[in-house]
Amino acid sequence: MSEETSNSGLQDRPGGAPYRRRRWLFAAFIGIAAVLGFAAGKVHSSPWLHWAGHHHPFDAEEINFIVQHRIDRALSKVDATPEQRDKIHAIAKAAAGDVMAMRKDRSGLREKVLTIMKADTIDRSALEALRAEQINSADAASKRILQAVADAADVLKPEQRRQLAERWEQWHMHP
Repeated sequence: MSEETSNSGLQDRPGGAPYRRRRWLFAAFIGIAAVLGFAAGKVHSSPWLHWAGHHHPFDAEEINFIVQHRIDRALSKVDATPEQRDKIHAIAKAAAGDVMAMRKDRSGLREKVLTIMKADTIDRSALEALRAEQINSADAASKRILQAVADAADVLKPEQRRQLAERWEQWHMHP
């Protein structure tokens, strides 16, 4: 009798399909978010890039090259068709452009913080407003990346998505 009650939860999920779908979506989101985050981030602050000869933030052309290269590598592992590749490249390029535009909207942030910090008294409400502005910007970028992940996932077949998720999982399982 105790075996029936302990196994009843397994019967509710035939094959664990909902769990696998959530895993691949999460893995795909993290993968694309990492690529776009890396590409749109402040590259010149990464010391290893200085060793590689990069002493400037990437421009749009360099970011698109990196994103396209990484997408090509991932899609080659799942035998994506040329049509799928073209669609996903277009999705990623649009998302990278949008995220880069959001990043450029941060212009003047450093100067605003420095102005507040140089004042005789610290305007905590102004600092909080800047913080809230940055959180909203990060949230908007995150939403845009998630939209791109979902759009790219829609282009792939379920088996291709599972293969990508499994490869991502294997890659991250190394200690």
